[in-house]
Amino acid sequence: MVQRREFLRKGVSVTAVAAAVGLSGCLGQEGSEDVEAAFDLLEENQEVLDEFEELEDDELPDQAEIDGIKQRIDEAEDHLDAADAVAEDEEIQEAVQLGYSIAEFQLSLVQALEAINSVIHGLDTIVAQIDADRVDDALETSEELLDDASEANEKISESIDALDEIDDDRLDTQERIELGVDKAKLERVDNEFDVFEEMIHGFVEMIQGLQALEAMIDALEDENLDDALDKAEIAEFEFESAASRFEEIEDDPDLPAHMEADVIEISADANDLRDATGHYADGIRAAQRGDWDAFEEHMEKAEAALE
Repeated sequence: MVQRREFLRKGVSVTAVAAAVGLSGCLGQEGSEDVEAAFDLLEENQEVLDEFEELEDDELPDQAEIDGIKQRIDEAEDHLDAADAVAEDEEIQEAVQLGYSIAEFQLSLVQALEAINSVIHGLDTIVAQIDADRVDDALETSEELLDDASEANEKISESIDALDEIDDDRLDTQERIELGVDKAKLERVDNEFDVFEEMIHGFVEMIQGLQALEAMIDALEDENLDDALDKAEIAEFEFESAASRFEEIEDDPDLPAHMEADVIEISADANDLRDATGHYADGIRAAQRGDWDAFEEHMEKAEAALE
């Protein structure tokens, strides 16, 4: 659903950067060796990011490779710190600052990928838990998923900010730095994940509704009509909230085309669940009045809404 591959098209041409700031002409200057080492590490990171771009749609970046990128960023920053402490040449100082900006961008990018991995794994876990009737576990996982989604969204925004810093550096070096970056695509992913995060809020509401619906069934089996009605009304409220949320997303003119089918399907499910719980609640109210024929009629309507 989330086009994570768009993140991987933001490759900074580190080799071109190193050449552009004239490092080859600064060999022997204080800090030059550390700057060269830092850019070598950042270039290695870019090669791994390029490999991520070749992944199939159902594949996720390997966590070990993500950890490797983060480790090389740490090492690159150590080299940049060492160079920054001794560099007197203006071009070396300029390269150090550019290296910091590239490292910051790469870090925010892989942190976003890491968070997206967690979101996708979390969604798979929730589906499995619901299929196994482990609704309480699914609710706990969904709440954790909200944190992961929020972090992913934050890191996407941070990567855009870091990219802006690199653009500023390019201006400072009189357009001598070549960046292979498509900011528009990154901003599109940022917008799409805003929608995706809103969808996850809707998932949480639906799972809370399922939890209440399960409790309603237990109360009916115990012939506790008051508790059953209370749980039915809670479920109806949660499903109504989810249905309204997904309808708003569906009507959003900025909804990405590739997400429309999923949103429409989930919106329909939320509406069906809302209608069903409304019938359950009406049926329980009828039972409280002793009108068992009406109770049976509403139960049948509820079941029909879920078919």
